[in-house]
Amino acid sequence: MKRKLSDNTVKLIDSLYAQRGLLRSLVRPEQAEGLIRQIAESRESAAISDLLPILITGNARLRSACAEAVYRLVQELKPAEFVRFDEYVRQGYSDWCVRCEPWYSIKPKDIALLVNWGEISVAVLGIASCHTNGHVREVALRELGKSDTGAELPFLLLRANDWVDVIRSSARALLSNRIRTDYLPHLLRWLPLILRLGKVGRSDHTEIIGSVRQVFESPAASGTLRSGFSSQDLLVARFCYERALNIDSANRLDVFQRAFHQRDPQIRLLAVRKLGTLLPSAEWKEVLNQARRDAYMPVRREALHVYTNKYPAQADAEFQSALLDPNVAIREEAQYFFRKKGALDLREFYLQALATSSGARLCAALSGLGETGAPQDAARLTGFISVASAKLRAACLRALAKLRQADHLEQCHLALADPSGKVVEEARRLLARKAGSLSGQRLWEIYTGCPYPHGRQAALFLIARINKWDSITFLIQSLAEGEPFLSSLSHRYISRWFARYNRTFPAPSAEQLARLRITLERYKFLISPGVHSAISSRVQNF
Repeated sequence: MKRKLSDNTVKLIDSLYAQRGLLRSLVRPEQAEGLIRQIAESRESAAISDLLPILITGNARLRSACAEAVYRLVQELKPAEFVRFDEYVRQGYSDWCVRCEPWYSIKPKDIALLVNWGEISVAVLGIASCHTNGHVREVALRELGKSDTGAELPFLLLRANDWVDVIRSSARALLSNRIRTDYLPHLLRWLPLILRLGKVGRSDHTEIIGSVRQVFESPAASGTLRSGFSSQDLLVARFCYERALNIDSANRLDVFQRAFHQRDPQIRLLAVRKLGTLLPSAEWKEVLNQARRDAYMPVRREALHVYTNKYPAQADAEFQSALLDPNVAIREEAQYFFRKKGALDLREFYLQALATSSGARLCAALSGLGETGAPQDAARLTGFISVASAKLRAACLRALAKLRQADHLEQCHLALADPSGKVVEEARRLLARKAGSLSGQRLWEIYTGCPYPHGRQAALFLIARINKWDSITFLIQSLAEGEPFLSSLSHRYISRWFARYNRTFPAPSAEQLARLRITLERYKFLISPGVHSAISSRVQNF
């Protein structure tokens, strides 16, 4: 709900209230009716607060027109917006003091003025149930309880968390009477407000939410749940799938298949967890196989667990397939499975997979060998450094690093000049772990020789993290070498060098000091006098 009204609607409201003051200064009634209709046609729910006083002080025609306008504007509210609307209409007294005083000053007996418009009255009474006066809310709630169209539900759900215990209890009792199968379409519509009750803390709403779950798991709820599968509200869609997965019906298999085609991974995870309670069964086996191929790692992992519990004879084959899963968590789980059984030489398995796999499985084989191999296996990996696939080159770098080979640092240095940003990012990440032992001169050679901006940016990132006396020298030099973006980055790193100066305390060597003095003199026009003076003063301290 937009809280700020458009300029046109503000003009309509100002015209409705011809003078500042109470409602008796309204323009002619027939003109006022037209203005009220135009306000309703604006579809701006925030205008409701300016219409409420007319419900109390207007003549019969204006009150009826105003009630209809309020009803139409309430229909514009989405379920999730009712909580903010509840707060909005209640806190408005301080904002509209004079204009809206007739509404905020109403007494419980005035609620009788709001009950003569049939279905329209439900919206008006619902707004009255949000009033600042607890006695007014109580009477309005009692009148709302006489309606059974479903339109009263959002207001009952709001008051179920009212700060006054008596009102809260009354609303809960009215709600409980409406948690039944013929109310399922209404309960589905207002499900966001029902689910919200589970997160608020003024009272324990477990019983209400439990009753809602129970009625949605009845056979009569099947059709209603299916209409909720396509809800744009993720929580509603998940609720509907979770309930439908629990219903033992003739179309249960179809529900599972639809669940595994949902874009929301949490729905697919709900389905595979429920699937574990239904197997072993031939008709469900294909659904389990579908879960094993899911794009979401937790779904694939849960499906692996189902195989272990329900199909132990086939678990070895599934876990062997999982050894070549693209996700490290699943590979590690599969590796643990075979280490525990002692039934497979993991290193040999991955060595063979290097020769027989391709695509994503080859990428996983490279990673797997890095996770289970021996240092001498590094020679088997270096041939993948120059393959066409960037994913394979990045996986090769990761594997070399895990094998703890000294020469993997040089491979990472070379990879900083790779045309693929993915490979450069992997190399940068691995080298950053060893920033304290990196050669500034080597990084500088890469920075000046790399033809790709992303490679130069990565080299500059690493230069900013090496020994601080080498770092500042090369950062100043980089101001003369880089494009505008890289020069801006260099200035930022120089500023950070000062901010972090006292975090480390290595004394510069004579060679570092001499090189820094030469650099300061040569590039003094590229840095500000203040930066030049600050660095020079630090150099003089040694």
